[in-house]
Amino acid sequence: MTVVATAERLSPTPHALSVEGLGIGYGSRALFHVPALHAAPGEFICLLGRNGAGKTTLLRTLAALHPPTAGIVRFGAEDLHRLAPAQRARLLAVVLTERLSGTGLTVRDVVELGRQPYADWRGTFDAADRASVARAVAAVDLEAFLARELDDLSDGERQRVMIARGLAQSPTMLLLDEVTAFLDLPSRVRTMSMLRRVARELGCLVILSSHDLDLALGMADRIWLLPGDGTLMDDVPEALALGGHLGRTFDQAEVRFSVERGEFELARGPGAPVVVRGEGAEVFWTRQALRRVGFAVDDSSIDLAPVRIRVDVTRQHDRVRWALGIANQVPIECDSLADLLRELRARVQ
Repeated sequence: MTVVATAERLSPTPHALSVEGLGIGYGSRALFHVPALHAAPGEFICLLGRNGAGKTTLLRTLAALHPPTAGIVRFGAEDLHRLAPAQRARLLAVVLTERLSGTGLTVRDVVELGRQPYADWRGTFDAADRASVARAVAAVDLEAFLARELDDLSDGERQRVMIARGLAQSPTMLLLDEVTAFLDLPSRVRTMSMLRRVARELGCLVILSSHDLDLALGMADRIWLLPGDGTLMDDVPEALALGGHLGRTFDQAEVRFSVERGEFELARGPGAPVVVRGEGAEVFWTRQALRRVGFAVDDSSIDLAPVRIRVDVTRQHDRVRWALGIANQVPIECDSLADLLRELRARVQ
């Protein structure tokens, strides 16, 4: 049976997305089934799931680019799959992850392509078209790039151009498929932050499929989770984490979701327990280093008597020292994390 988790909803609006008895798949091959789902303009929703779970197929179905195996997709009172392409293009925009090229096209040319659903047969622009292009360019901070050619831009800059083209359509719903896939971490953070701002400031429903799990958990209003068992779960990120749904979806032998830490971490075999004491950023990174090499780090131990290994991190002026205590031995002073790990490997592992 398909399970859809419940999250607090915005009040229904004439421009809300809703699905009824939606089947996602290809012909007789069903990927999952969604009895009911609702999303409203102003929300930023991240779609998460393992490879092959059906994220792209769901987005394409919502955009009426792929037929459902059952059910209906509505935007307001309209059945999206029954609308003419030009009508749909005035309601929703789609941004895919393909690396596009456009020989000779400037950024302005590409963004203006988003106004095609509104142009007359001559392709002429009026004041409303120019205002929509300017608003889209400002939303993604592209004013300084308008005269540059698309092929001269970085991957991150190209993605911003494609998002601006989508926004130039003045959509009420923006669907994005893995648009951060080829970006470095700062660019991914910037893109996710920008999409959340677009949802808030432009009143646009933004739905993004992503593998950036940590960023999605920190930024999305809601998560649509595909666990791979024929269901879709819809809830706030914290509820999906506390309910163990993220762990059941993504945990593997090498990686697991830590409910206590709120992040994915490498799964390690049982190692020797170590207690790290001290304050400051050095303590955090000392614990990280110890976990990385296979020790079981206890962040909360109060009774140190039974602990065989402990590390005391101290700072005097600009100098940091690590004191390694093993059983009843005299503590070993280390001048760096590398020295600490070397001493541990020599004496414990």
